[in-house]
Amino acid sequence: AYNVVSGSVATRDYNYREALKPQDSTESIFSKEGITAGETYHYAEPFLTEGDTESTETGAYFARLRHERILNAQYHVSGHSFSPHLAPGQVLETDGTLPDTVREGIVITTVRTSGSRKSSFTLTFEGIPYSETVCYRPALLNR
Repeated sequence: AYNVVSGSVATRDYNYREALKPQDSTESIFSKEGITAGETYHYAEPFLTEGDTESTETGAYFARLRHERILNAQYHVSGHSFSPHLAPGQVLETDGTLPDTVREGIVITTVRTSGSRKSSFTLTFEGIPYSETVCYRPALLNR
């Protein structure tokens, strides 16, 4: 399944200790399919400096994490298998014919298993396309 998602994420915060210093950060990760539009804005992220994407606990870092989470929702892959060896976090590579978006592999994010004496073992999985530039980020927990 395909979804159009935000093309970038902007974060802003206020640090009373440095009130005159801007706390704005924007992050955009290139999507080779180009199915992105617009910008998502978040205020009051837990950071004290603008920083860059490589420095942790900075505005750009939190913007990158949010954008990766949004890009994870762009493609959804599901399937089933009879192999009990599949687990979340693994990259599933197949020899069969696949759409271009999952040709590099599928990062398994969810696994459900079933089986009994009456029915054989079945594993259903959900995942996202493997990417060198976008990491899997689980949904944030409710506060």
